Amino acid sequence: MTSNGVPGRDAAPNRSAGSTGSDLAPEHIARQLKTRWLGRDYRFYSSLDSTNSKLSALATQGFAEGAVLLADEQHRGRGRLGRTWIAATGESLTFSILLKPTCAPAEMAPLALAVAVGVAVGIGEVVDLPLVLKWPNDLLCDGKKLAGILIETSGDGKNLRHLIVGVGINVNQSAFPEELGGQASSLRLATGKNQSRPEILLAVLRGLEKWIDLWRGLGSAPIIDAWLKYAPWVGEEIEVKTSTGIECGVAVGLNPTGALILEDGLGHRREIHSGDVTLIGSV
Repeated sequence: MTSNGVPGRDAAPNRSAGSTGSDLAPEHIARQLKTRWLGRDYRFYSSLDSTNSKLSALATQGFAEGAVLLADEQHRGRGRLGRTWIAATGESLTFSILLKPTCAPAEMAPLALAVAVGVAVGIGEVVDLPLVLKWPNDLLCDGKKLAGILIETSGDGKNLRHLIVGVGINVNQSAFPEELGGQASSLRLATGKNQSRPEILLAVLRGLEKWIDLWRGLGSAPIIDAWLKYAPWVGEEIEVKTSTGIECGVAVGLNPTGALILEDGLGHRREIHSGDVTLIGSV
C-alpha cells in the first residue's frame, strides 16, 4: 500500500505462515474482510515471540503499508513502559499493523489516539459494554484493562521509515494470573460468554482503517473529539507517572497534539506528553 491507502505494487495476497486450522487463518478471514487497504496482506502465525518484532523485521523487505501480522499465541509480546504482554493460544487477539505515514515522529501522538478509537469502535460493534479509554490508548471496562496498544517507530528522528502498531485484545480468557492484581479483564468475563475472535478482529480492522483514514484526511480535531467520548474520567482528579515523577491534578482534556492537560488546585495548567495514568475512583 501507499501511504494514502491505495494498493501499491508491493501488495501481497493473504497468506499463512503457520497452521491453517485456526478460524483466524487467512482462508477464513480474507473472504470476510471489508476493508479497502488494511489487512489486504494478512499473515497468520500459530506462535510467535512478538508480532511487533516479526513485522518490524519483515518491514525492511518492502512489505506494503497496511500489512497485518497476527499470532494465535505470543510469548514475549511488549506492552507500554517495558511491560510484557503474554497471549495464550485461542484466548486473545494479538496482531501488528505496518504503517508508513508521511509525517514527522513528533506528529504521531494523534495517530495513537486514532488507533485507540478504532479499536474501541470496532469492539463496540460486536459487544455492548461501557468501554473507557485511558490516556493515551488503554481500553478498559469496569476499571479493568481489556486491550492495549503499543506503537513503535523506525526512522532517524526527523523522518519516519515506518511504524508498527501492536494491538492486544483480551477476548476469551476466563481468568488472569494473580500478579496482575485484578487489573485485567476479557470480553468473555465482561459479557459472561465466549466471543468470536474473527468477528472481533474484522470489526476492529474496519474501525482502525476508518479512524486512521480520518486522521490522515482531517487531522487531529475529529480524533480527539471521538476519543474524549470514551473518557468519562476527564474532569476528575488523576495521577500521572512521568519520567520525572508523579503529576497530580484534574484532567481537563487534550490539546491538539494529543497531550494530556492537567490543572492543579491553583488553576495552573500543564501539558503531559507521556506517562502512565492512574484513574482515581471508578470510571
